[in-house]
Amino acid sequence: MASPGPGSTTGPVVHLLEARDLVAKDTYMMGLVKGKSDPYATLRVGNIHFKSKTIKENLHPKWNEVYEVG
Repeated sequence: MASPGPGSTTGPVVHLLEARDLVAKDTYMMGLVKGKSDPYATLRVGNIHFKSKTIKENLHPKWNEVYEVG
């Protein structure tokens, strides 16, 4: 059996794209001023866990990250 070539994977791949219209969780002045959020994503495939990078002050983050499960 031939081995996989460059850039090929041996297992499932998860592609994390984006989120939209997230709720602003960072507040100021005891909640009177709504800010942004610093979102990140956590993913679990079976017993394998992934955490995306944090996108600072954004309610519509775009990660475009790829995770290989295999």
